Amino acid sequence: MKKIITLLLAFVLVFSFAACSDKSGSSSDESGLNNGSGLNEGNNLTDDSDLTDDSDLTEGGNSNDAGADNGGEQQKISGKITASSKFSDGKAFVSINGDHSKTYCIDKTGTILFELDMADRIMLDEIYDVFVNGYAFIGNGICDESGKVTLPEDVGATRFHDIALSGGYILAEKVSSSFNGSKKELGVMNTSFEWVVEPSEQLYEAVSDSLPHLYRSESSYYIDGFIYFDKNSCYMNVRTGEILKTAPTSILNEKLKFDIIGYANIHGDTIIDLSEYSTLTAGTKFENGKAVIRFYNSDVGKEYFTVIDKDGNFAFEPVEIKLDMINRVYVDDEYVLFKDQLFGADVNLVCYNFKGELVGEFNTLKFSSVDINDGIIVFRSQNYYSFETYYFNPDFSPLF
Repeated sequence: MKKIITLLLAFVLVFSFAACSDKSGSSSDESGLNNGSGLNEGNNLTDDSDLTDDSDLTEGGNSNDAGADNGGEQQKISGKITASSKFSDGKAFVSINGDHSKTYCIDKTGTILFELDMADRIMLDEIYDVFVNGYAFIGNGICDESGKVTLPEDVGATRFHDIALSGGYILAEKVSSSFNGSKKELGVMNTSFEWVVEPSEQLYEAVSDSLPHLYRSESSYYIDGFIYFDKNSCYMNVRTGEILKTAPTSILNEKLKFDIIGYANIHGDTIIDLSEYSTLTAGTKFENGKAVIRFYNSDVGKEYFTVIDKDGNFAFEPVEIKLDMINRVYVDDEYVLFKDQLFGADVNLVCYNFKGELVGEFNTLKFSSVDINDGIIVFRSQNYYSFETYYFNPDFSPLF
């Protein structure tokens, strides 16, 4: 009996010890789980930090989704705009915080419409691409308002030129190579990327000296269906490909140039005679049928301006410009911006509308460049090698 009792007590002791061991093992597992969750929390913090860095570019999240519709709400641009274009057709291209590998298209509220990956396209603080009638020249491609970029190789060409894009035409080079050399051709496409003028070697040879110099050229230009090629001194009809050595009658008076007695046409014939105004000093080129002309009254040391049309009519009696010395004039369809700066001094800017009314004034020490287009002032400041862009309304209030 004693042996039976002894065996029962031993069994109870062994069972109790085993139960204690199981409980101790569970505590160790929980401790291990806590350590693991500590690592996971650390990883989550790192991920959150990465998202924060990206969202620094745009409000609302990762910059890779910039401009996407997030529950019906589009993202707004934020951070420093370090590269920029002018506004045109209500849109502008910008890069943020020095990251020139990404370019965003924004509207006048600062909302991101789409993002482009164009790492090699940006030049210093300026992006020269702007929309013209729904299309923009991006690098060597044509971008539509949805953000789709069509490259020359996508449509059987080698290189695009945007000189006639405002008229809905794309000058396109086509180069093919073989063991026997290269064949260089030139043709004209429309914005649906259909050949309007089939590419030919003859057309390429007729204007080849001008082709390398067309981008942002002032001396070569497009007017009403014709391209003037400065280096080759000829005109091309973009609808037919015909080459002309003299200006066609239809555009003879479209390209007017200022001289001290008024405006002359391509042949130098005076079209707008302003010789009666002895104080006339300068005039801008005509844009959309209007130009700004300036007068200087040496008796009082003041400058005046008005807006003129191609019939020579003044929009208003010339008004005084509220600056001491004007060294640049910037004009868009409705406003004129005057800049005044002495060497090493502040930059002063004044903006007038085309009624002669003073709209805004601005003074700054930090200045790189300024322009106005589409009713929006683009102002770039420079601090050593760092550039920053600000967009203003004509009264110099922030655009967004």
